[in-house]
Amino acid sequence: DIAAGEEVTQFYCDIRMPVAMRQQELKDLYGFSCSCPRCALELKMESTELDGLENWTGLYSCSVPDLPGPRAVAQLERLVATAEAFAR
Repeated sequence: DIAAGEEVTQFYCDIRMPVAMRQQELKDLYGFSCSCPRCALELKMESTELDGLENWTGLYSCSVPDLPGPRAVAQLERLVATAEAFAR
């Protein structure tokens, strides 16, 4: 059951696609541009030509990372810190 006032989210495309592909697909198929926090963050990161964006998008890609335990955690912590800095 969905409570009154509860936010309902729906993925209109494969969220593992790069932001530009998602934006184009949404425009072509549904006639709108997404301005959700994730798309906004990724577009901002791309526009600043930030090194390491591939690592960020790799977190939700179909690929399986080959990083062992503590190294993967450290990489994730750096990416989260970068994302939080951009979100401010």
